[in-house]
Formats: sequence, C-alpha cells, structure tokens
Amino acid sequence: MSKTKLEQPWAIDKYPLQKVPAPFSGSIVVPHCFRGVGGSSKVSVYAGDDLNRAIFDYYAQECPESQIGTNYIDPEGLDSKRHEYLGPSPFVAGYLFDARRKTVDVEFWDEFLKLHWVCDRV
Repeated sequence: MSKTKLEQPWAIDKYPLQKVPAPFSGSIVVPHCFRGVGGSSKVSVYAGDDLNRAIFDYYAQECPESQIGTNYIDPEGLDSKRHEYLGPSPFVAGYLFDARRKTVDVEFWDEFLKLHWVCDRV
C-alpha cells in the first residue's frame, strides 16, 4: 500500500486546484459520512483520471433522502450535499493506494476537529 500526501489539502466543498492522476484503473472508496460509519460507495476511475476532480464531483451531488448520519452544515437538510455529512470542516489531505485490490482510500483532515481520518471499513 502506498500513500500520497497533498501539498495543500483542499476543502471538499471547493473546486480543487491541484490534479492528482490515478496510478491505476480501479475504485475510490468514498465514505457516506464521518469516518464512514454510515457505509461507503465506490467511484470508478481509470489510470490517469484526476482523483481530486472525481472526489469533488461525487461530494457536490445532492444527498439521497435515505442518507444516514449527521449533517454538520445544514441540519435542516433542505438542500443537502453529500460533503455536508463528512464533518464540520472536511479537507482532502491525501490518498492511500492499494494496487493489489485496485482501490484508493481518501485521507481526510477536519480543520475544526483537528483530526485525520480514513473510512473505517468493516
């Protein structure tokens, strides 16, 4: 398993300025909520695709009504976006690559909580 730290972590709700090419074709594991306790999904990528862009596009989408977890940004959930369930101030800080399983895990940094985390998989 290899790891890539970003020079400058980016806020999940802002368009990323830095590009990070996928080293192989596979899937990005995207948690549904803080630490992935509400489950996770996979986003397919091809070798060379921009991982930051794929993450931004996924979390900028509206939440399904069945979303489980705390909405840290809009507690009323009137126009919820997926990123609002990742914590009070989530940033993408890096990636963990598993070439054998062809998966990419996202390392998050929460500025408010001062905490690094990766999706907990069971």
